[in-house]
Amino acid sequence: MLLGGLSNTGEAWLWNGMTWTLAPGKPPPAGMGTNIGSLNGKLVVSGGENALGGTWIWNGSTWSNPVNDAMSPSPYRLASALATLNDKVLLFGGCESCGGNFGLMGDTWEWDGQSWTQLHPAQSPPARFGAVAGTVAGKIVLFGGESYGPMHFNDTWEWDGANWSMASPSTSPSARVYASAAVANGKLLMFGGEQDAGQPLGDTWSWDGTSWTELHPTASPSARGYAQMGSLRDTPVLFGGADAQDNVLADTWTWTGTTWVSVPAEEAAPTADSSGSMGCY
Repeated sequence: MLLGGLSNTGEAWLWNGMTWTLAPGKPPPAGMGTNIGSLNGKLVVSGGENALGGTWIWNGSTWSNPVNDAMSPSPYRLASALATLNDKVLLFGGCESCGGNFGLMGDTWEWDGQSWTQLHPAQSPPARFGAVAGTVAGKIVLFGGESYGPMHFNDTWEWDGANWSMASPSTSPSARVYASAAVANGKLLMFGGEQDAGQPLGDTWSWDGTSWTELHPTASPSARGYAQMGSLRDTPVLFGGADAQDNVLADTWTWTGTTWVSVPAEEAAPTADSSGSMGCY
């Protein structure tokens, strides 16, 4: 499911591995930076630029808003990193005004399908927004993001279910924010993002639980940040984003395991979008 973003059309779109279709029902208000995760065949949505508060659940056919209380991540939190481990969705960081550089967060939360719980691990990554995350080799891996300054990160952190620890791979991608990532075949695939001065990147990397490897596909999306990316049946799909001239894009790409493949444009497809969220259920 593709939800929210700069265009904020009030629609949600579903990708079945070949084509886009408009999701039924009216999705929750979701602008840029909506936080989305997946648990037990359902999507959980929290925060976002146009959020009305609370937590929204998509069960495959309808939306519900079962949680709207003080013991939840802040309702206007943007650009958090989310991943699922041990039947819980982990949420880390984000910001309440990423462009304005205030409301920066470095807290850790868990969603168990019923409620949120704030965790207080002994060690945590520095506060940031726009990082990527995924579950590989029984741990959640978190990479990159941005802090005040702006300061862009290229550190790698792992969550084992109880605490964060910093990994020390021999090679790492360059520092970046708003990259796109998805897990497929036991590895985290990461594409693009923005480096200092807002310059977009077009490289592809893979994390196997121990090390980062730069991949060199024969075809690739153009350099971009803010693209939406998810994985369906171990096939990552990437949509949209923004290029070096801040043009918002509307192309769809899939990853074969060795290269990127451009999907022909459809008559019925999402409008050009960036800074949205994509989740698989």
